[in-house]
Amino acid sequence: MPLDIREIKKKIEEFNEHPEWLALDKLTGEIFRHRNGIDAYGIAKQILIISRAWKGRVEAHEKQILENSIDYWNEITQNMIRIPLPENNEERIIEKIDILWKELIFRNINGNCHVFFSKFLHWHTPNTFPIADSYSRNALRNIGLEVNRQSSLNNYRKVIRAYSKLIETLKNRYPNISHQLTDYDYRTQGNYPQLRRKNKFLRVLDKWLWLKGRE
Repeated sequence: MPLDIREIKKKIEEFNEHPEWLALDKLTGEIFRHRNGIDAYGIAKQILIISRAWKGRVEAHEKQILENSIDYWNEITQNMIRIPLPENNEERIIEKIDILWKELIFRNINGNCHVFFSKFLHWHTPNTFPIADSYSRNALRNIGLEVNRQSSLNNYRKVIRAYSKLIETLKNRYPNISHQLTDYDYRTQGNYPQLRRKNKFLRVLDKWLWLKGRE
């Protein structure tokens, strides 16, 4: 697994040269800021920004996902555990995604909602759930991690395990990698100070993987 912090930083800097991407991160962070006591309007905003602006591609299921979320919001938020990945927590996180899938998606929905699912969970608990879209999966495969091409719940389990291995490998090579990259991410947003936000480590890694997977 050849990993070079210089290449990772280069991709992060490249991402941060795009104000439209920074603006979307900033807006999404604002929409997901209030997790507890949220009303139907707040839940709808969260679902719509992930479905449409983040290309979660669940337009046909938005109504049902919204109804599921409103009806089971307490259960959903209780299972959105806030524990950091990895720190030997990946199996606990995987156990929760099975529960969350049934509450948020599975009820009366027949469709591929896995990309939406990972992005929605990530923005609620950004230290816990990684984003898994086609580009990031490509990148994880290209650096030798066991991830398949298809979007599926089983493959999302593999993505979580792959992220765990990736982070452990990076930390073994660069002990302060989390601080280095989150700090570098914030500093390289300096061309657009009104759009700056302090991202969590998983989001910073996703910027790198997303661009790498597009190559």
